[in-house]
Amino acid sequence: MANDSSLRDTVEQVRERIRRHRELDEQNTKASLIDPIFRSLGWDMEDLDEVRREYKQRPSDGPVDYALFVAGEPRLFVEAKKLGSNLSDRRWASQVVGYATTAGVEWVVLTDGNEYRVYNSHAAVPVEQKLLRTVRLTDADDKDLAGLELLSKAQIHERNIDAVWQAHHVDQQLLSVLGGLFTPEPDPSLVRLLGKRLEGLTKGKIIGGLKRIRASFEATPGDAPPPEPDHTRALPMSEYEKAVRAFLAAEPDRRATVEQVRKAIQRVLPLGAADHAMDERGRSVWWHQVASALSHMKRRGELLNPNHGEWELANRVRAGRSVPRRARQAREGSIQDLIAAGLLHPPIEVEATYLQRRVTATINSQGEFEVEGEIFASPSASAGRARGLVKGDGRIYPTSGWDFWSVRHPDGSLVTLAALRERLGKGA
Repeated sequence: MANDSSLRDTVEQVRERIRRHRELDEQNTKASLIDPIFRSLGWDMEDLDEVRREYKQRPSDGPVDYALFVAGEPRLFVEAKKLGSNLSDRRWASQVVGYATTAGVEWVVLTDGNEYRVYNSHAAVPVEQKLLRTVRLTDADDKDLAGLELLSKAQIHERNIDAVWQAHHVDQQLLSVLGGLFTPEPDPSLVRLLGKRLEGLTKGKIIGGLKRIRASFEATPGDAPPPEPDHTRALPMSEYEKAVRAFLAAEPDRRATVEQVRKAIQRVLPLGAADHAMDERGRSVWWHQVASALSHMKRRGELLNPNHGEWELANRVRAGRSVPRRARQAREGSIQDLIAAGLLHPPIEVEATYLQRRVTATINSQGEFEVEGEIFASPSASAGRARGLVKGDGRIYPTSGWDFWSVRHPDGSLVTLAALRERLGKGA
């Protein structure tokens, strides 16, 4: 969680800057107002693994001012406007929500350095109803600052903001129903209920009274409901780092995605105390330890993360025991090599089953993969897109396409591209 005193001090400094400089252009708004706030919320604004500016997931996408990453995945988008901008202009919110929806990022912030508006891009409601919180630094109280802390690196990682949204969503539904009981006319079910509770009042008197009463309901923003005790006893960080080293040292490909690392560590380290099953909160703590281990090892130079999603031990690279990806693929064989050897006959369909859904791609004569009209140069990129299409978020997930895609033989059997490449290496 963000350091309370650090955040308070930073907010006070930003308030003073706003008082001194009533007008700032966008670049100065970012540098003097926005960057300090997110820095105090635990984000390393100079680390490209955590914060990238003018971020585009694809060249055709519109750029977002900040993309904030946790464990290699973009988790929060921030769109900045110059100080004093009218953030109520619907086009600004629609713009950043559109960026996030395209990239599969759930949480977005629209800010002019003073006012912060937090939106849930995944909510299936009009953009105005996607708004979760509004915080103005110049008149923020303790509860407002608690809302701002939902954007801290720790809380984004633990997805506390998701629980707050769920509570907010329930509150909004209740407010809508309660409001409808009074307007435009008192609801008959409410009139009947009051008639049973208030003896001696006629239906007409109850309706007349309800019309005179101006009922007003308001949800008070609060924190997420407190979690149940999780019985988790976190292991020392050294244990997680030891497990990461052991897995990557034994990994034949010398590289692994965050998800592969997580699953490997899950097999060797407990997910909770020996006598208790781990609950959702406990799993979050455990995963935080894994992500922190990767981050710490990278800062020490022990791990490399060259593709922002795949990790490898730095000493293997320095010792010459790890082969760069392109060189390794050239040695082991490419899709074009499989075509030249007669193991693939384009155009040919490859397939996979993911989350109980069959997905396909077509390999053309250039060795490229076509997925839903998009062309990809590698099996891994196309497999990552296929996973994103199944999940419905449009992302490209780090995936080993050689293991993901299979070719169906005339007899109905399936063989992976990796198996075909092995045959190539054996001269089959």
